[in-house]
Amino acid sequence: HDALPISGQNFMAYLARYRVDKAKELLRLGNNRVYEVGEMVGYKNPDYFRKIFKEYIGVSPSEFIKGK
Repeated sequence: HDALPISGQNFMAYLARYRVDKAKELLRLGNNRVYEVGEMVGYKNPDYFRKIFKEYIGVSPSEFIKGK
């Protein structure tokens, strides 16, 4: 049988949220470039990472860094 979604989310949405939350932590440290952070959290394509980040957070990773 199918497992219940975590907090009403499917697994892919949960994973994306987890990755974005980890990316926020790494971006706050300021030690890496945006594309490096994307790779660290599992996104090989920097443009896709920026798109997902903005979708969940409402600003791009670069804007997030400026506003931290």
